[in-house]
Amino acid sequence: MAVTAAVREVLAMSAGAKAGFGLSADELGQELLEIAVHRAGVGRLPEDEDLPYGRMYAQQKRFEAFGEHLATLLGPIDAKAGEVMTALSLGRSEAAAY
Repeated sequence: MAVTAAVREVLAMSAGAKAGFGLSADELGQELLEIAVHRAGVGRLPEDEDLPYGRMYAQQKRFEAFGEHLATLLGPIDAKAGEVMTALSLGRSEAAAY
């Protein structure tokens, strides 16, 4: 049960952190491109803005990839724990949430 709780906590923290960004990395990249086109007319931000925004985008892409990797690794454990809890509660599916 402790391992299941830890796995679920990691998955919940990852999902919560990702939701906290408000935009996915792809949406952020698209928004930055639209700003660049609007401001410069050439699809590129000024150099003093381009590097920090580029780094922010790259970091968010890495973060999302890490979260997806965690979900791939830990998701089956969470699913199996749900199955076990459902079986232990005589088929009551709401028990899978615990």
